[in-house]
Formats: sequence, C-alpha cells, structure tokens
Amino acid sequence: MGNREEIIEKAYEKGYEYEEKYHGCARCTVAALQDSIDFVPKDKDVFQAASCLDGGATPTGEASCGAFTGSGMIIGYLCGMGSERFREERDRSHELIHEVYEKFKEEYGSCLCKDIKKKMEQYEDKCPRVVGKAAAWTAEIILREFDGMVHQ
Repeated sequence: MGNREEIIEKAYEKGYEYEEKYHGCARCTVAALQDSIDFVPKDKDVFQAASCLDGGATPTGEASCGAFTGSGMIIGYLCGMGSERFREERDRSHELIHEVYEKFKEEYGSCLCKDIKKKMEQYEDKCPRVVGKAAAWTAEIILREFDGMVHQ
C-alpha cells in the first residue's frame, strides 16, 4: 500500500488528475480517496451519489464546495453511525469532517464553492488544485484515524 506520505501524495495527484480530466469535484474527491487508500471501499453507489454535488451542488456555487462534500461522504462512509439509523450522540465522523472544514477555512477562508473560486481566481486550474488538496487532507485524517492499517 505504501507509507502515509506516499498515500497522501497519491490522493492529491489522483484528485487533481480526475478533476482536470473528468470534472465534478465531489465525485473526483470520492474517487481519489477510493483509489488511494486500500481500505476505502470502491463502492460505485457512493461514487454515483456524489455525481450531483459539484459546484456547490448548485449552478451558483452558493453551497459547500463539492470537494469538501466528497470528503464528508467518505468520512461518513468509514466513520458514520453504522447500523444505528438515528442516535442521540454524535459519531466520530462529525469530528473528522470538522477537521477538514478547518483546513478549508485556513486555506481558503471558507468551504463555500463561490468563496473558494474567488480566492483561487488567479489559477487556471483552481478546481483540480482544490480537489487535490481536499483529497490529501482527508487521506491524512483517515490514515491517522485508522492508524495501524498503513505501514509507516
């Protein structure tokens, strides 16, 4: 599988490549994480569910960046509530997606699509860069969470 740094770099590269070639930031983030971390299932239904969540899930970019949303889908898939449909307490996935949110906030000032695009307007490849970083940040968080499943 490789070491942590290699996996994180692969997540960045796959995210960048998929967004640049295929577009769709949410699904490209999901695919990058599925294709970079061996224990993330390559569930086609999760990939398909992400297909309408790019561009802030609206033509206006008014909602969360699709790369952020795709990250949340994988975190929720791995660390969500499991078989209990509704519970009173929050699960670990809330804490982990908050870590991704903090990375977005630190890097872009927001996790909203329109704000990120404005912050990145000087780059022609803004969305591939964002997807790459989101995939890398999420890979880092997942690998830390599942310590022991990756060889150092």
